[in-house]
Amino acid sequence: MTSVWRDLNAFVRHGGPPESVIVRAHRAINDGERCSWQAQDSVMGMGECGTMVQGVVLPTPSDRDGFLFVSGSTSHSNAPRHLRIASAMPMLVVDMNKERQRHRLAQLHADARMDVVWTKLAVHCTSNDVPQLPVPQ
Repeated sequence: MTSVWRDLNAFVRHGGPPESVIVRAHRAINDGERCSWQAQDSVMGMGECGTMVQGVVLPTPSDRDGFLFVSGSTSHSNAPRHLRIASAMPMLVVDMNKERQRHRLAQLHADARMDVVWTKLAVHCTSNDVPQLPVPQ
């Protein structure tokens, strides 16, 4: 089963019925699911050097306790980086150049059930090309 966070990103990118995604996100916050990271989840948090790290969780386990391996790029490197699990939070990535993604983000903002979700979810609005994750089956 794909994670609720990957489903939320897939909804923003590809569309679909918002009801099920909103219900799952609301339930995930109440159940503490945000700490159950799966490969291909978009996350952000503090890196091993105390800097902000964001990227996609890699399926490769970290060689350090308390850390995730995430992909992503910085101005310095494309190498996978360590992200502290304790600071990790789900991240919704929105390409602001795409009208449909902006509209879907507005749909989420208009639903009062998302109020509690926004307290535990980082939103990264970008005008750069967003890497396309596979569509969940």
